[in-house]
Amino acid sequence: MKKYWVSLSILVLVAAVFGANHMNPATRMPANLENRLVPQGQEITELPGTSSPIYLPTTREDNIVLVDSSLNGYGMLAGETNPLSWDPVNNRFLMGYRQWAGTTASGVIGAALSEDGGQSFFTYSNLNAGVGAQQAGRYPSAIATPNYPLIIWNENGGGGGTYGGRAYYTYDEGEYGGEIFAPPTDLSSSPTTNDIWQGSPCVSYAADGNMYVNTVFADWTDPRDKYLFRSNTEGAWDGLPLTWQPPVVMLDQAREFLGDASSNYTSNGALDINDDGVGYFVVTGYWND
Repeated sequence: MKKYWVSLSILVLVAAVFGANHMNPATRMPANLENRLVPQGQEITELPGTSSPIYLPTTREDNIVLVDSSLNGYGMLAGETNPLSWDPVNNRFLMGYRQWAGTTASGVIGAALSEDGGQSFFTYSNLNAGVGAQQAGRYPSAIATPNYPLIIWNENGGGGGTYGGRAYYTYDEGEYGGEIFAPPTDLSSSPTTNDIWQGSPCVSYAADGNMYVNTVFADWTDPRDKYLFRSNTEGAWDGLPLTWQPPVVMLDQAREFLGDASSNYTSNGALDINDDGVGYFVVTGYWND
């Protein structure tokens, strides 16, 4: 019987590709201690009439802040997206998520900004207004650049392939707190060519001051290749619209990994690049050999 081995694939990026995010491995708490830390919180009324009340638990270790309401939080569950971004220089947090808009629709993209290190948040609503026949935003990510909050996501519809995924971005042209978000703009100059989903974005800053935004999206239509979208500025970002280069195939699915039109065994992938332009794109899958 032919054996297939699950592999962890790492593609090393060098030279002009930039971006950075750093994550520390989680530490698992022993089960006997977990049972002792069940928080006892105070119920608050945020959405009257709902069957699931919101609790604000208080423990000695945590300070939990209610940010907003969401009808669908699956985008934060996905490991590839970056829904929360931190600007360490200004101790600023930016969050992108699918926002509850008072209806049954779950595709409204919202954002939340904290200027005090996460103690309080100001929210932005309907960032994907006017996209298609209905707002169907999925998998939003946030990038807290020094001067402009940036949100990247894909819509369920309007693109190519089987599922019609289409990538967009928006940013506050009035800088932080300006509340002048640009209309949703395509990352691709040919948005119906691919079926683009679940972006993994990162940002970095070169020594000359240039900003580099890199995002890898997965094409959900066979052969399910992964595409890199990149934009960079000359010096600090001046608030003008970003110019995105044509997408580059980051991973040739059919050549490298097992799968066909009806079966897929490869993850969408996560991207991380540092300020020196060295980074990694990581997926799990079965080698095609």
